[in-house]
Parts: sequence; C-alpha cells; structure tokens
Amino acid sequence: MKNISVTYKSLFRHKTIAASVPATWAELSPKQLITVSKLMLNEGTQTEVVASLINIPEKVVRKFNPVEMYWILQEFEFLKDFRPRNSFIMRLKGLFPPQNKLNKMTWAQFVFIESYLDEYNELNSDTAAISDACLHTLDLFVSHLYLRHSENFNHEVCAARASQQIIKSIDLHTKIAILINYRLVREWLSSSYPLVFSKRHDAETQPTERHKKVKNPWIEVYDAIVSDDILNYDKYGEIELHVVLKYLKNKIKKNARS
Repeated sequence: MKNISVTYKSLFRHKTIAASVPATWAELSPKQLITVSKLMLNEGTQTEVVASLINIPEKVVRKFNPVEMYWILQEFEFLKDFRPRNSFIMRLKGLFPPQNKLNKMTWAQFVFIESYLDEYNELNSDTAAISDACLHTLDLFVSHLYLRHSENFNHEVCAARASQQIIKSIDLHTKIAILINYRLVREWLSSSYPLVFSKRHDAETQPTERHKKVKNPWIEVYDAIVSDDILNYDKYGEIELHVVLKYLKNKIKKNARS
C-alpha cells in the first residue's frame, strides 16, 4: 500500500484525511475488486471508481483537479496486467472457493472451469454487451468453481446449480470479480508449471479453419492421459490437479531429453 494524505477546503477551513492506495492486485479488498469489475464493464464514473479504490468520500474526490486525478490514476497501472495470486478473496453465501493454490481441486473440476472460462471469453469478445448466453456461461463458471462446504465436485450437480437461485442471485459485478480473481490464481498456476502452460498456449495458437470452434486443449490432454482406458474415464477426473500437472511437467521434460 502507498499512504497518501489529501487536503481539501471544507467551508472556511482546510481538512486533511489519510488514504491508502493499493499498489498490487494482492492489496485489493473484495469491495475494491468489485469496483475493478465495474471498470471492466465500463460502468461507474471515474470519480466513483477512484473514491472506492482509495477509500475516501466521493465528494472529496470531486475536488481533485485534473493533474491530481491523473497522478492518482497512474497508481493503478498495475490493473492493466494480471499478476499471480494464489488465493481467492471473494466470498459467497453458502458456497466456498477452492483452497489456496487450488489444493485438493480435482482434474475434472479444473477442466470444466477452464472450458467455461474459454467459452465466456469467446462469447464476450463477440459483443459489446454481455449476452444471455455469456451470462449463462458465467453462471456455469461460478457454479463449477465455488462448491458447498465439504462437497465433492460433481459436474451434473454444478451444472444444475447454475440455474438455481443460489447462483442467479449473485450480482453481475461479483461474478466478474470472481472471474478476475480466478485469472490471478491461474497466473500463479501458470508460473508454477510454465512448461505445461506453454504447451497449452502452443495448442491454442495452432491454425484452424475459420469460424471453427477450437476444442479446449485441456480436454485433449485429458483424453490423451486416459488413452484406451475408457472404462475408467471418469476416475481420471478425480485425480488431484497438482498430481496431473506434475505428471505432465515430468512427461514434457522426459520427451525433451529424448
């Protein structure tokens, strides 16, 4: 955090208040992360956003001159670039995020989450406004990411929950904040397994027929691991994510040596 003091004129005297400016993604509170989600949706005035991010009254921010506002906004340049974060800060009533570093997350849960993230990004890039299809995909993303207490991952249960009130009642800004939070955690995962995620990036950038929907590379990895063991297809999804990623990392290293 960067500490600043703001002095402004109130009636016939000057007042000074202290404020803290977040310097990294890790220093954002849940409320501030929701403010960032409004930025990404092009909602909220500049004054409202700055007031929330530095936690001072909006009426004070309105007194900033253009130069002062410019220098404050410069402090938030880090928002343009996602940085690794290994934990979730967004909380929901009745549902719980994955553990720090995605510990105990299963391989199947990760693959479904990535599939919905890819689908959301694809749908969202095609339109200026968020479509109903995009909103439904976002609901599926959240319902597969956040589970009930001590609940084992089950795709059918999570898919059904996406249409239930427990997910539908979450406001859009919170859902976008959860998506942002996941992207930060995913950056941490990518930095922990650079060989594995660079391979995925290579698969994503392979030339394809125009307008042809690209299959999620993680599903192809899943199929390759299962190979001919079709009878136990679902059981492979129950393996912990980090076990699979470590296996893939070692496999890539072995292939590189040979």
